[in-house]
Amino acid sequence: YNAYLRRLISNEDTLQILPEIARGMLTHSALITREELQNICLPFVAEVEVSEVSDEVPVDLDDEISELLGDVEEQDAAEKQSSAKSDRPIAKADSVINSMVRDGILIRHTNDTYRMPHPHIMSFLASETLVAEEAETVALDPVWFDAIGFSASRIDIFNAIMRKLKALPDLAYSDLFDLAYWVPDAPVN
Repeated sequence: YNAYLRRLISNEDTLQILPEIARGMLTHSALITREELQNICLPFVAEVEVSEVSDEVPVDLDDEISELLGDVEEQDAAEKQSSAKSDRPIAKADSVINSMVRDGILIRHTNDTYRMPHPHIMSFLASETLVAEEAETVALDPVWFDAIGFSASRIDIFNAIMRKLKALPDLAYSDLFDLAYWVPDAPVN
């Protein structure tokens, strides 16, 4: 899947964000809003430096007027700088989201919600964020089934397997058969 994703994306930096987005999608049952996407992307996007606004006052004004104007200009400059700094990360997150939509990694739906093009891609990416303790916690959640299978080669899923075996079996014993999907990729020990 990594090779497939690298061919799709136009910006290498999005590879760092994709596992967290996939994790959010699994947590929210595959559809996620643009606002939630922005919140996921914000820690990853670099804040753009805002150029300093000049505090200089024209020389030909009287001293008192120039002092008053200087104070007002300093306040305006500070307000512009703070509002520009607060808007920049969201704009950068929006541009990252838009590039992922253009690349086909995210698919936009009505009500400004998004999903990945295939559930296996989403599960593969979300598996990169799983740790052993968390795999045990989500072992009984069917949404995380494929993600645990993908992470089996990377983390110790013994406790997740034990939790699945200790759960009350369903009529088809699907919990037992689910383990057959997880175990082949798990380390021997």
